[in-house]
Amino acid sequence: MKPGRKGLDDVERRKLASYASSGVKSQEALFWPSVDRLGKLGITSDARLEMRDIVGLIFPSEVSPKYNEIAVSFMDLVLKTPYNLTHDDMGRWLRENGFSESTFYNVVRLRLRRAGLIKISRLGQTVKTSKTKYSKSVVSLSESFGRIAERVGSEYTSIVAKARKDYTGRNPKLFSDENKVEDN
Repeated sequence: MKPGRKGLDDVERRKLASYASSGVKSQEALFWPSVDRLGKLGITSDARLEMRDIVGLIFPSEVSPKYNEIAVSFMDLVLKTPYNLTHDDMGRWLRENGFSESTFYNVVRLRLRRAGLIKISRLGQTVKTSKTKYSKSVVSLSESFGRIAERVGSEYTSIVAKARKDYTGRNPKLFSDENKVEDN
């Protein structure tokens, strides 16, 4: 057993080993550009973000342009639809836009759900065709992504404020106005 891994069960150890060999799994990661690059993209603290900017954190257009295109188009549809989207609505939208069903259902829709942008609810009825069996579902907007991002931001700001307060107590000149550095 390697140092620092004591107390892990087999599942946790395997999961940790998979990260070590291949990095963070794409379905569990966000694309977070550097602070300098955010400014170049027009994403500043006073700029209003559009849905395409938020979707770009999940499907960066530079890395996966097709997924980004499908996700942005789908989120526009969800935002403009005053009711839950049914399987039939999504099928019609896919045909109208010429997007691949398998790419949408197996990659884009699942990743948007994992990130907390949409909620998928099952209707409880199972549909059987000659080749497949599936449950009908509806898609609606979810606020989970926003709540989690807000919480992470709030906690980080609180940790920084506490650290600054602790440092100021030990060295009052450290955070005086003459040594103030602008946050970017």
